[in-house]
Amino acid sequence: MNRWKLWTANASQERLIARFGTGRLVHCDGTRYELHGGNDWDFAAAQEWVAHFLHEAIIDRPFTPRG
Repeated sequence: MNRWKLWTANASQERLIARFGTGRLVHCDGTRYELHGGNDWDFAAAQEWVAHFLHEAIIDRPFTPRG
């Protein structure tokens, strides 16, 4: 199997839904919605947008250890 097929087989499927400041709301693996990057204001804006336009979604923030 060539490298491209190996990479696409192991790569997670993420689809960009919207941007909020520096945060990106992505649909991960067909089941979850996550906000990558951004600050607390971006997260609040994303939650408000989801409440209006994508009400079946629950937004997760990936765990990032803060030093």
